[in-house]
Amino acid sequence: LGYYAPLSATRPNYAGFWWRVLAVILDGVLLAIVLLPVNIAADYAFGLGQYGSRATAPPQTVIFVSLGVSLIQMVCYLFYYGLMESSKHQATLGKLACGLYVTDAANDRISVGRAMCRYLASILSSLLLGIGYLMGAFTEKKQCLHDIMCGTLVIKR
Repeated sequence: LGYYAPLSATRPNYAGFWWRVLAVILDGVLLAIVLLPVNIAADYAFGLGQYGSRATAPPQTVIFVSLGVSLIQMVCYLFYYGLMESSKHQATLGKLACGLYVTDAANDRISVGRAMCRYLASILSSLLLGIGYLMGAFTEKKQCLHDIMCGTLVIKR
């Protein structure tokens, strides 16, 4: 078995929609704080002036810097979710705070690759106007689209 055993041998305690929303918010706030220096450094490194004042920079520079920062942030998110959800805790810091963990159908820990694919699939859940996330409120095992695509479950301890 994985690091955490299900609460019931017949039916695990699947994480509810609002617990998952709270975990995503907590992770988002944490990562925004951690990545804020990246945004500030990019502005100064490319001569865009004070953080947030891009009016004097050429549009091509603003686009280039914005895309570069977005790519850096996406890679950071990918590694954060991939490494945390495949760790012995099976959860990001937001999920840990909410008492949640990620597992496969056999209640085993997922691999780093699977956790990274799960994060990338969660982008699709977002791009579909959030419907992929909303599915978690209505499916039997409370799985979002990215959970179904990757064969994962989110369990409440």
